[in-house]
Amino acid sequence: GVSLFLSNVVFWLQQGYFAESAQLNPLLHTWSLAVEEQYYVFFPLFLIIAWRFGINRVFWMIVAMLAVSFLTSEWGWRNQPAANFYLAPTRAWELFFGSISAFIVHKRGVQKNNSLALIGLAAIIFSIFFYDETTPFPSVYALAPVLGVIFLVLYADKDTFVAKILSTKAFVGIGLISYSAYLWHQPIFAFTRVFKNQVSMDTEISLILIGVTFICAYFSWKYIEAPFRNKNLIKRSSMFIVSFGALVVLVAVGYASKQVSNGSEYKLAKMLSQNQFVY
Repeated sequence: GVSLFLSNVVFWLQQGYFAESAQLNPLLHTWSLAVEEQYYVFFPLFLIIAWRFGINRVFWMIVAMLAVSFLTSEWGWRNQPAANFYLAPTRAWELFFGSISAFIVHKRGVQKNNSLALIGLAAIIFSIFFYDETTPFPSVYALAPVLGVIFLVLYADKDTFVAKILSTKAFVGIGLISYSAYLWHQPIFAFTRVFKNQVSMDTEISLILIGVTFICAYFSWKYIEAPFRNKNLIKRSSMFIVSFGALVVLVAVGYASKQVSNGSEYKLAKMLSQNQFVY
């Protein structure tokens, strides 16, 4: 599912994001990457078809699709919360906001507005500390972090207070390794939970694992991610060949292992049934 950018569908069919067993899944976080990849595949196709109608009409088409997706997510969290969380149709409006902001930046550039940039940053920080597993998501609540990011994109000109904060070496460094950190964090936490037979984590252990995540992220960014971005080291054609070969191998191994044995699923089910995990 991960290899084919369909893990969001797999997890939707299997479990909820905040279920206790989900926290033991080392690839759970890939659901969001699947949604992004689905967007990257289908949105360009939409542009190829719609661009003949002119840029203004394309803009309003995107606005209309955003509205439909947003209203669907409002219905979804009340009626189909798992599908609402995982599937692209109810997540698309968050991405469409980014598309709309791209149109605006292309036409007007990034504006300087300290107040709106600060409001955007405050909205993001608010959602980090005040949203939890009980918050319906995506829903109207998602407007806080989404619009917060959009305000930064549109109004955090390089001379604004917010831009100066976010352009410090510490934040830039975190930004550089953030994708690698995202890939590492869930496996590190999930395997630790499995090893300890414990879902809940002490604060001290969580801080240690966060540190381990950043260390792993730095090395994978430096020795894997950065070299792959260097066109002088790896040609685009070679990258596609290697990526496609890896994809085929992973799909084949995943399918074969699923057919041969469901041992890991049996072990997890047995441990859960015997209450061997401490919550």
